[in-house]
Amino acid sequence: MDDGSLASHLDKHLRLSEEVDNQERVERMAGALKRIGNFLEPALSFLNCHFTDYYIKSYWTSLVPPKLRQDLEAKSMDQVKSCMADLTSGKWKDYSEAQEENYKTDWNFETVSTLDQLIVAVGKLKLAELGLCTSYNKMEERRNVLKEKNSKLFVDLEFDNFMTSKKMHEVLKFSEFIACSCEGINLSREDSKLEVVEKNGSSSRVLENIVDVGSGKGYLSSFLVLYYNLKVLAIDASASNTDGCEKRSAKLDKRWPQLVRRARERRDRGTCANLGRNWKKQLAKQGISVEDYVASLQKDMPSEEKNLKAVTEMITTKTDLQNLVTTNFAEGDADDGTSVKYGIVGLHTCGNLGANILKLFLHNENANFICVVPCCYNLVREDENLFPESIYYGSKFGNGVGGLGTTGPWPDGSIGFPLSTVLKEYDSGKSYALGRNARMLSAYSLPRMVESESGLDMPSVINYRGMLQVLLNRHGLLSSSSDVGANNDSEFRVGRMTKPCSSFREYVEFALKKLEREVPDTSLTDGSIEDVESTYATNDLLDKFHKYYLLRAVFASVVEDLILLDRMVYLLEQESIADAHLVQLFNPALSPRSHAIVAVKKK
Repeated sequence: MDDGSLASHLDKHLRLSEEVDNQERVERMAGALKRIGNFLEPALSFLNCHFTDYYIKSYWTSLVPPKLRQDLEAKSMDQVKSCMADLTSGKWKDYSEAQEENYKTDWNFETVSTLDQLIVAVGKLKLAELGLCTSYNKMEERRNVLKEKNSKLFVDLEFDNFMTSKKMHEVLKFSEFIACSCEGINLSREDSKLEVVEKNGSSSRVLENIVDVGSGKGYLSSFLVLYYNLKVLAIDASASNTDGCEKRSAKLDKRWPQLVRRARERRDRGTCANLGRNWKKQLAKQGISVEDYVASLQKDMPSEEKNLKAVTEMITTKTDLQNLVTTNFAEGDADDGTSVKYGIVGLHTCGNLGANILKLFLHNENANFICVVPCCYNLVREDENLFPESIYYGSKFGNGVGGLGTTGPWPDGSIGFPLSTVLKEYDSGKSYALGRNARMLSAYSLPRMVESESGLDMPSVINYRGMLQVLLNRHGLLSSSSDVGANNDSEFRVGRMTKPCSSFREYVEFALKKLEREVPDTSLTDGSIEDVESTYATNDLLDKFHKYYLLRAVFASVVEDLILLDRMVYLLEQESIADAHLVQLFNPALSPRSHAIVAVKKK
């Protein structure tokens, strides 16, 4: 066999091996998706309830299974909080229930007898435990390995916070990952070679054009341009965001030399000198020539070419993304940009945009790579016609058409959940339904709650709202035809507080003004308010409500993982996808929505 035939044979063998490996991953992920779906299903009534109805519906006794309820009542609040902390730290693995001889794979909300069993069941379903996601700690290990090889791909400078510390963390980590991907380094793969391929003394990029969908204020786009010199098309539905992105980028461009200088000094000396407007004279006093100083900054300076372009566009599954790319990246191309290859990125793509961006990626053949961190799952669209009547799924809770509670297809007809065939044909061909309140629960971040000193305390306003519902119900101010209380009374949505209330009476006064209801003066007297408070604000009832609140938080990550895994399986079901991974890019205690969906198409 000659060298050419051997190379062809090896290439074919490698491709076949990759196909087998991907098929195994698809089957493993599909199996895990079904397992998580099965685990959540018995808890959907509990997950889709609303704190508003906690007292009038007697949720403690009607929704919490008897054995689990008895165990919670026997535990002190400190013991319950300790279980929450153990779930986030990994200490749950030391529980006796976690041992192979004690653990039961069929444990769920209805079958567990203790909170410890539930904690272990949830811990066993974590994506990292299932081997389906690269954890933040593992990502940091790979990042450090590459950094030790003196790669310029990682930000080792300590910049001034020209955005919030949380956003700074997210932008830096996200930018580094994208930069590595543009160099052909896949940090999400454990078997990926952590090295930069160099050509003629400089790194050879496999991709240099990026489309930032849902770019917002443009922090990510600006950093990719200024630090990594990538070409970025920033797309956002808001004209004010687009305009702000361009202005902010121009200001950063002017400040960049000084930002880099200060970041270097802070890294190297622990502090930085404030050279001020007379920086040239200050350099001269230190015996440093302006030419040498500017030259030292050149490697971190953007090119003079305008590499950031911002476009205002509402992204749907029908958006002509290729036309936008061609229009903005076509300059100098012989074929008018129709062959321009690009990657799609999205930092905290909200609601249905997180699903639509995956569909756009699949429909545009010139899009080779995608990395998206989704958020706001409560705004994801489900088909409410599929919701079983036996469970309230939150479909009627909101402000009518176009309100936050609206469900059903997006204006372009798209549904954001489920996407995968596995969940679309979950139960004898019937689609899996989560419900808005369950999706709202996924916004909770147990790691962040545990990290905060008072994070595991239940906000008093939650108890106030439950008592208000009792008060309204006692005076016949709720819909008599409804058996779901405020969930069908959209006008009874109190919403966010403008300022904290120090008492239940103060909350009632605020709520009634917000609800704009005509309430007879004789109805809600001081006596009736005090009567409700004396009945429901007892230590015993508050203790149970608090435990109920924390019990729901246990399921938050499971709901998010179901949505993430559904999107992953959806991608891997497509013929055009060569590889797809879930990675935890951000520190979950700092950034609750920390998971990124990464995919690469076949060449």
